[in-house]
Amino acid sequence: MRMLCKKFGKWFLLLVPLLLGAWGLIGMEGEPVLDALYQSICMYAMGYQETPPNLAVELARWTAPLATASGVLLAFVKVRDSLWRYARYLRGNSVAVYGPKERREALMDRHDLGIHTEMLTASMGKLLRAGVVNNARKNFNPGRSVATFVWGDQPLYDYLAENTSVCLRRAAWVNDPFHIAQNDNMVSVNTALQIDLTGQVCSESIGPRQFSGTGGASDFAYGAFHSRGGRGILAMTSTAKGGTVSKIQPVLTPGAVVSISRNLVDYVVTEYGIARLRNRTVRQRAENLIAVAHPDFRAELRREAGRLMLW
Repeated sequence: MRMLCKKFGKWFLLLVPLLLGAWGLIGMEGEPVLDALYQSICMYAMGYQETPPNLAVELARWTAPLATASGVLLAFVKVRDSLWRYARYLRGNSVAVYGPKERREALMDRHDLGIHTEMLTASMGKLLRAGVVNNARKNFNPGRSVATFVWGDQPLYDYLAENTSVCLRRAAWVNDPFHIAQNDNMVSVNTALQIDLTGQVCSESIGPRQFSGTGGASDFAYGAFHSRGGRGILAMTSTAKGGTVSKIQPVLTPGAVVSISRNLVDYVVTEYGIARLRNRTVRQRAENLIAVAHPDFRAELRREAGRLMLW
């Protein structure tokens, strides 16, 4: 795969998601099929490593306490498969389910879940038919699963036929952050390629080179931030390229796209812990982010924070 990606470049990367999309390897909330697989394939082609299982467990350990309260609406946005293994560790119920197949099927032992998503898929259909999803605790569109379109299997289509408990609406309405914010206790989960010490998040480019799409990341970050009792979680491993590059940087790479404003970032979770950024000063943000960076890079980050007068 890596050889083919390097040889044929972006055109090959764009073709593969189209071919695989029909097999259920669909992307994340707020993104078309291309967006979701494009990032995963690029990560592989460019040498970014998948998260080892032990790191996924660490992410689960730190993230679960942020999303375990009853009545939580949980939005999974643009997080790679390897980071989603912590979904099974979420102990709370009444969450709105977003994300690829593996994440949703890990929730089969939950109850009173709700759905508010752009794409309704076959794995969501399994949760609906099993009664795991009943939308009973949703305060916005209670009792109804909300989506923009359906892409699944025949059992899902049969279930949806004349089913008034499922509502399909325009993407402009479903992904509207002001509608998302009307869900109490909304929890959005995003990931990033890079974050700087003030909290600016880049999830779609490496420097000026476009790497992925924006998707619904900013919409759901904004919605969760303004939801009553809502939380925004940025879950990522602390390093990339086999541990040789820190994802937490003093400043973003020149030309990098700011996907999520630092003013909307709430929690940043790595395998080393949780950094709270909401309502924190610039110095506190820098200190908290350095504390969850990989230990090999912390001294350098402190030196750069001093040079940039972030202290």
